[in-house]
Amino acid sequence: MLLNLPSLPLVKGGPGSGHFGHGGRPGQRGGSASVLSGSPGFSDEANAAASEFNPTLKQLMKRAKKDKQDWTDFHMSSDQKAEVAGITGSLAMHTDSVWNAATHSMAQSQLQKAAAEEFGADFPEWQQKQLKAFEVERGRRLAAGEELDSKTVTITEMAYDHVERLRASPTMRDKVVHIKKPSDLWGEHKSEEAAMKSYLRTTYDRTQADLAKAGITEISVYRGMRTKDPIGSVGDHVELKTQAALVSWTPSSKTATYFATLKKTKQKVKLPPSGTILKMTIPAKRVFSTPWTGLGYASEQEYVVLGKGRDVAAIHSNH
Repeated sequence: MLLNLPSLPLVKGGPGSGHFGHGGRPGQRGGSASVLSGSPGFSDEANAAASEFNPTLKQLMKRAKKDKQDWTDFHMSSDQKAEVAGITGSLAMHTDSVWNAATHSMAQSQLQKAAAEEFGADFPEWQQKQLKAFEVERGRRLAAGEELDSKTVTITEMAYDHVERLRASPTMRDKVVHIKKPSDLWGEHKSEEAAMKSYLRTTYDRTQADLAKAGITEISVYRGMRTKDPIGSVGDHVELKTQAALVSWTPSSKTATYFATLKKTKQKVKLPPSGTILKMTIPAKRVFSTPWTGLGYASEQEYVVLGKGRDVAAIHSNH
């Protein structure tokens, strides 16, 4: 049976999403903490344990071992990607944190729009309206002389605010002395949009290089979610209409089960009663990033997938 779910929550944030209700990251502005206990980071031991539920990770680790490569070398930091993309590390870090924040905001909409344009991915009408609403509210606040809030600042403004605070620190000010105005964060690029697209392209290219080197041509991914009513029966197929440019999935069945069975968030917000795990197999070229090359939490085995067209996923299990 093919089910039509026009309101399936596939993007981070919002009840039903696997990443709703994240806590903040202590001592950091922007971003959010993992909801799973502990974080495997990039150690061989932790990744070996996680690979039991993640066949893709197992293949990546096998290739790394064959090349006598330390697992930490697999990780491409924001600073490393920034250097390749020709932007500053501060803008790169805040671009990553916007995704990890798991909230709807102007900066999150900016990120989705840039990805849609760079990769020919989905930027559906509901996201276009959302971005427009943020722009209108931003314009209203500026016209009224009001301070912008976390929903209405751009990624550049978030990064520059961080630079200004570093500038006030005697031990950190030398690291940002070259950034004298917000546009300096864009590095060799002439606009925020161009800088973001270069960073996104760098992330994607590195991800694809790693997957190709490991001989991975397709990946089975899962999505654990909570909904008000049961989606369907095991074996039914679901047509996913509400795609976005960047969508959160995982190749780990364990992670998906965690989110499908989660009754409350850390903030004690009660989640919808029905839990479902969706599963689909996609070409490796649809994988935008893994936790080791770009956006996404290592502890949640989160892979960010490019949303293109109408995917069909199977209902793997109900909870």
